[in-house]
Amino acid sequence: MAIVPAPPKCRYVALSYVWGGPGDAYWTTQANLKQRGVRGGLNASMMPGTISDTIQLVRQLGERYVWIDALCIVQDDPEDKGVQIGVMELIYGSSAFTIFAVGCTSARDTIPGVRPGTRNPGQQIAKVQGLHLVIPLPVPNESIASSVWNERGWTYQEVMLSQRRIFFTTNQVYYECMRDVWGEDLTGEPISHNWTSHPLKNQSIGQLTISSAPTFGTRDTYLDDYMSITGKYTQRKLTVESDIVDAVSAMLKAMTMGFKVAGGDFGKAFKFGMLMRCLEHALLWQPTAGAPHERRTAASQTKVPWPSWSWAAWRGATRYASIGVFVDIQSNTEGAGAYIDQSLVEQWYIVDDNCQLVRLDVPRQPGEISHEANRKTYVRLKGDIDPQTLIAGNAPLVSGTLVFRTSSSRFDVTKAVDVVGAGTGVVANHAIYSILSNIPQPSTTVGRIILPCSTRSPTSYEFIVLARTDARDGFYDEKRLGKQYSGCMLYVMAVQKMQDGKRFERVGVGIIFEQAWLSSAAKENIVCLG
Repeated sequence: MAIVPAPPKCRYVALSYVWGGPGDAYWTTQANLKQRGVRGGLNASMMPGTISDTIQLVRQLGERYVWIDALCIVQDDPEDKGVQIGVMELIYGSSAFTIFAVGCTSARDTIPGVRPGTRNPGQQIAKVQGLHLVIPLPVPNESIASSVWNERGWTYQEVMLSQRRIFFTTNQVYYECMRDVWGEDLTGEPISHNWTSHPLKNQSIGQLTISSAPTFGTRDTYLDDYMSITGKYTQRKLTVESDIVDAVSAMLKAMTMGFKVAGGDFGKAFKFGMLMRCLEHALLWQPTAGAPHERRTAASQTKVPWPSWSWAAWRGATRYASIGVFVDIQSNTEGAGAYIDQSLVEQWYIVDDNCQLVRLDVPRQPGEISHEANRKTYVRLKGDIDPQTLIAGNAPLVSGTLVFRTSSSRFDVTKAVDVVGAGTGVVANHAIYSILSNIPQPSTTVGRIILPCSTRSPTSYEFIVLARTDARDGFYDEKRLGKQYSGCMLYVMAVQKMQDGKRFERVGVGIIFEQAWLSSAAKENIVCLG
């Protein structure tokens, strides 16, 4: 019952739980740290139910050390908090196992099943002709999905980083590791039991393998993992908005080290929660239909606010969806990802914390585009960007600003009515809009984009080119513009001027038919995207 420095290579247990509000009475602070550092220094009577039950459980399991954030992080010491938050991937990744208090709605709750009388499985059992018939208890993913614990932001990386996990739900206890999963209501099977017929196969919460690089495949597996992480994580809630990046950084750090992204340098691999190594993909995130079109509050006046091009800058759930999202915004595209056929930005730069323009290492996706006679093709614009020229031109070198060369053009947009779910009365904050051009005829549909429902219809936006992708039926007016071909759509971003009048901010991401773009009054532009 004391707070002690972890002995080198010690075996310890970690806890994942829901705080459920402030806990000043039991938190470790600078004022009580010295007292808690002596044997018996922790006052058991001040510990809330979840924590006191965890201590009792760890003792019963014969373990000596346990890591609990409210006790092991000095809550009013920004330096200590920063250090420990910065190594969460080591804390949870190195624990012998992690206890997950899934059945608790706050730290005040007791852990179901640890103390007698704290759990009622609610299992129905009937005896018929001498046989006991039992209704199975909920499988792990069902119990966990309906819990308050599963809604919280910090808990997502805690479960994904832990190698062995013991879930205490309202019904029963589940054990899960990298190789197996078991529940209290399962009959013990022999070691030779075939995993393909395991009663809980595909019923566990799942484990993200981010400890080592892939040994096969043509794509960077970490990109798929990143897109999946973002979609699942942003669905969760955070008590403190400014935690949006910190609460997922441990997973991103583990990914950086496991896959040696940017040589294992986390500061180069990720910025503002965005995967910089695959920036052209990372920029293609989409808000879900119900996500509010609202910016997040910056952590403090001393920190750089999250730029509009990062999902972290916006409230609500986001995802990396396939191009099918431009036909049905409500479609379940989880895991489909946003992929490109060809990179259309030659060089990417970012303004660092010292307001210096730094070139990013973003490998280009070469792509193989079929060329046909008499058909124009969009070619990425070349040319270095000289910082001194930008400074001479009074460019706003604000930290977090992306700087790149591309082409820009203005198009009208209007809310689409010929898409799945349009006009059904479903409550949504974002919708699919049609991108229109007057070439070859007035109001020709040339593409699609997801925009806030508050967008006036019709209105116009400046668009910038990002990458190339494929098409599917319904994206544009084929009768007026011609048939689809491989790589015929351009990923574009609708932007608008920021308050400084010099930088742009993201409004939405969509797709435009290549030939429509080439027929527009597009012009070369160096974009400063804040």
